[in-house]
Amino acid sequence: MTTQQVSWDLTELFPSVTDPKIYQAVAEANALADKFEKTYRGKITNTTADGLLRCLKDMEEFEIRFSDLTLYSSLSFSANMTLPQTQALNDRVNKLQAAVGKQLAFFRLELGALVQNNPQIIQESALRNYRHMLERIYRGVKHQLSETEEQLIIEKDQFGVDAWQELQSKWLNTRMFDVTVLGEKKPLSYGEANGLLPHVDRATRESANKSIYGLLG
Repeated sequence: MTTQQVSWDLTELFPSVTDPKIYQAVAEANALADKFEKTYRGKITNTTADGLLRCLKDMEEFEIRFSDLTLYSSLSFSANMTLPQTQALNDRVNKLQAAVGKQLAFFRLELGALVQNNPQIIQESALRNYRHMLERIYRGVKHQLSETEEQLIIEKDQFGVDAWQELQSKWLNTRMFDVTVLGEKKPLSYGEANGLLPHVDRATRESANKSIYGLLG
């Protein structure tokens, strides 16, 4: 293991945090969420196996396309938390995730009602690739809340625990840690110092641990 600087190449997702394709992806995510809601709200509870299969495939398609945006935003922010552009993108995508989560909260609730009222649908051959997921939904039905309550939890977390974690991460990434790496003392960012915790050299691991947790303590 070396201390050579490593950076992610995220250009396969989007060229940059200010690229117009990101704004297109945001608009597309909103449009796909609207289309899914219009197509399936109020219809999942009494659907057939074939109808449920189409619904699940449409949800998968939405999640696949949406994940490029959320993954790029998350990794860009993790790599450069102090840059205004990455902060702005991360904030925008987090708000979008919360909004979409509230909009599509009905999906899991209606799916739960379907498998609870018609548990035999889980064993339909058309749904064999989704059987494990449906079984988990069935076991968790008793813990589901109303749609309004589920939406309130998403709202609460967005401005509560999620916001606190983000603030903590931003603060950590403004700190510098003095770590002795293979006998040489270096000022390192949190990410760099944390990456040395499994270093092959025991003294380097010990120095990184004491520097990080000495400050956090």
